Amino acid sequence: MWTWKPHPGDRVRPAESNLDLLGYVVAVGDTTGDAVRRAEAALGQLTPVIDTAIKGER
Repeated sequence: MWTWKPHPGDRVRPAESNLDLLGYVVAVGDTTGDAVRRAEAALGQLTPVIDTAIKGER
């Protein structure tokens, strides 16, 4: 599992480039439409978790 460790005051904004992305969903299918539907279905099963604990507090 990949986690993003933000710090208090970190700005979160919509991605403007691939460097801003937190991850990717990749899917294949017999057609482009099939791949898109599979990717959207997978994306719908993901729940982002933001861990705001400061190192050493746990």
